Amino acid sequence: MLGPYNNMNICFLIHRFNPRPGGIQIFTLELAKLLRQHDPESNIHILAWRTHEDENIEEKTEGIKIIHFRLPWPSNMYKETIKLSFKNFFLVSSAMMFYLIFILRPLIRILTAQPVRIWRECLIEAIRGLCGFILATHEVFYTFNHHSYDVIQAHELFLGMAGLFTMRVRRIKTQIIYPYLWLLTEPFFLELEAELVKRVEGVILFDDGVPEVVFKKWGVPREKVLMTSHIIPCGKLKEVLAQKDKADFLKRKLGLTNNKVILYLGRLSPEKGVDQVVRVFPRVLKEISNAKLVLCGPPMVRTYYQELLQCIEDLGIKEHVIITGGVPHSEAPLYYLVADVVVSSSPLSNTGLVTREAMLAGKAIVVSNSRGTGKFIRDGETGLVFDQGNLEQFCDKIVQVLENQELSNRLGAAAKRYAERMFCIDEIIPSLLAIYKKDQS
Repeated sequence: MLGPYNNMNICFLIHRFNPRPGGIQIFTLELAKLLRQHDPESNIHILAWRTHEDENIEEKTEGIKIIHFRLPWPSNMYKETIKLSFKNFFLVSSAMMFYLIFILRPLIRILTAQPVRIWRECLIEAIRGLCGFILATHEVFYTFNHHSYDVIQAHELFLGMAGLFTMRVRRIKTQIIYPYLWLLTEPFFLELEAELVKRVEGVILFDDGVPEVVFKKWGVPREKVLMTSHIIPCGKLKEVLAQKDKADFLKRKLGLTNNKVILYLGRLSPEKGVDQVVRVFPRVLKEISNAKLVLCGPPMVRTYYQELLQCIEDLGIKEHVIITGGVPHSEAPLYYLVADVVVSSSPLSNTGLVTREAMLAGKAIVVSNSRGTGKFIRDGETGLVFDQGNLEQFCDKIVQVLENQELSNRLGAAAKRYAERMFCIDEIIPSLLAIYKKDQS
């Protein structure tokens, strides 16, 4: 059962907090704020893994201390691990022993189930994993040398393992982890996550198709799991969406005054399927001559980003595509107001923050039918859904929305009603607080 919350000190371990935090990061920050409101004397910190900072940074947001620490993944991680071994041999050797014991069963499962050609890849992943775990453990331990916590709540595999190691050594009461399945495609890391979820005392799952894996394949008891939704701070989002003058200025700035705008918002990386959005656009352009494609998000994988640029060039659509780069989260909702349709074609999941924010903004959305999509996006009701990888269907759905304003308005209105009922953190957070306090009485 998930642990109680009453005058407790909690440390959230997360990754990639700024400049545009994702759904998990926003959920964590809002939960931390409400826990703080519930008990002003509480000690709540957020320890955030960043891969591109030169040094650790601390900041405070509404009484919540956020500590950003640098973890050189994947560049320089081997060199940093060796340097750390000389500086703190005892910690590194203890962490290494924990890691080797931890991975033994997952590694045996992999080596017995996978063909021989996969073994070398798994062993390389195991070494990478060791470095990531040791570096994460060092930062978690450093923080715990200066602060005392009762609960570790982690999201991300290596931070979760570091939290579990710290919990065991320091005898912390409980730990909760958010599974991170949609990015763990490597067999070895997926097995590690399965092992981690079995060992922690509580699991928080989001309604995007993950539960079937956890309950059926991994055999995690249901009483160990809290099911929730990817929730968003609706009040703040609505404040930004009310700024129509700023949206009009943004539309003029981007030169979209007389265009039908197709918006993709999110990081430009392979698991998001942005290449499908680019490849379908020439088909849409043949039907809607004044269409423009806006790709709004940071390039996360350099080679993939270069391939996207080359694809845009080869398709002859460069003058019809706008790439904004990353934008602050506070400004991102303005792009929903500029858009006529919001699209998402991830082969892994289309149930994240952007889709839900677009629904709350009352926008028509077109998404692929990957994991969990059908749970809240009903084709023809709250959005339009196409078969993953089917560009002809993808094009047809986008064109339907752009050509039929009545359909667009109906889909957007229904999506907004559903989002206000299901996704607002203001409504869902009390049940989460009740879970924390359940065992306290």
